[in-house]
Amino acid sequence: SLGQALYHLEAALRVSLDGAKSQAPWFMRIIGKFLRNRFQTQRMSAGFKLPPEAHKELIAADDVPLAEALAAFRIAVQRLQNEPQRHPHPVFGPFSVAEWERIHCRHAELHLSFFQP
Repeated sequence: SLGQALYHLEAALRVSLDGAKSQAPWFMRIIGKFLRNRFQTQRMSAGFKLPPEAHKELIAADDVPLAEALAAFRIAVQRLQNEPQRHPHPVFGPFSVAEWERIHCRHAELHLSFFQP
């Protein structure tokens, strides 16, 4: 649902601001260093399966009411605009504020592309 998608995008914004609760497996972090620029400049593909710990942190267990998800997403965007700190990406490692912004935009582009106005 759109509520679940916004919840997921908000959780990703939160990870960049507050840090992830878990770290990606070592092999994903090694591969991630080679793919970090691609994910900032090209469309992301659907179908990526998150590791179980990341799934718990980033995916809603149940449907999320749209109004609730949208309110949380707006707060996260506001924090992103006002707070300078950024934590390393769990797969790609450290990003600048501008790089994080590009990643978040590409991520939103992927998930929101499934919905029609």
